[in-house]
Amino acid sequence: MILVTGATGKTGRAVVQQLVSRGMPVRALVRDRTKAAHIAAAGVEIAVADLSKAETLASALVGIEKAYLMTAADPQQVMLHSNFIRAATRAGVRHIVRHSVRGADLDSGVKLCRWHAVSQKELEDSIVAWTDLQPVYNMQNFLTFAPTIQSEGAFYAPMKDGALSMVDTRDVAAIAAAALIDDAHHQRKTYVITGPEALTFADAAEQLSMVLGKSVRYMDIDRENARRALLQRGMPEWYVDDLLGFYDFYSTGAGAIISDAVAIITGHPGRRFREFAHDYRSAFTGVQ
Repeated sequence: MILVTGATGKTGRAVVQQLVSRGMPVRALVRDRTKAAHIAAAGVEIAVADLSKAETLASALVGIEKAYLMTAADPQQVMLHSNFIRAATRAGVRHIVRHSVRGADLDSGVKLCRWHAVSQKELEDSIVAWTDLQPVYNMQNFLTFAPTIQSEGAFYAPMKDGALSMVDTRDVAAIAAAALIDDAHHQRKTYVITGPEALTFADAAEQLSMVLGKSVRYMDIDRENARRALLQRGMPEWYVDDLLGFYDFYSTGAGAIISDAVAIITGHPGRRFREFAHDYRSAFTGVQ
């Protein structure tokens, strides 16, 4: 059986859907059963546990052979991943597919990248086989711009004219599912996962305009204004600083690399941004 953590999030939910569609037995690890009703309705077994409480993990891991490990960004992320890796090792889990980020490095100036590097090293030093997924900026991150796209026909970020090979979370999930199902071919491999094209945010605005049938503009703002806006949205200061670190990195064009991981591993080309915009059109227009 395969265990999926983060099963109520965008990517985790997509991983569950991919596995279920292929007839795989799946157990979803959640903290709140009430948020997993849609998952249970698909015939997925639900296990209630909390990665911050190591003692809750043993029962969730009974009978599990492979697992997908992903958590939301959290100041305790290293501890959360460590708790899971240690519990999985004790339970005899033989393969963990871990969701990381592009640029994970112990020397990174971005905390999330350092934390992911620490967790990956712990996993590599364990006896559990691993696959490391490092997606570049997810297209679904654009959904955070939906309110101002609806109200102003504009979105704001400090990306300058840096091109970015954004990837759809559904394609990331397809790779995760492939690595979990056919794990012998994917063990001890790191995959940088991108979309099939590199776009600037101005390019993305142009494509949104065509799909939505209205003018959408990208408004470049400086770092301080971006920081102020993110804090006003209620984001914690540490996370805002890390997001700005990613923008600093990607605005240089460092995110424009294009990998063929999606096409090679899934057998189909990665989704283009225009396809993502079409599929999520209602989120950007506010019209169902």
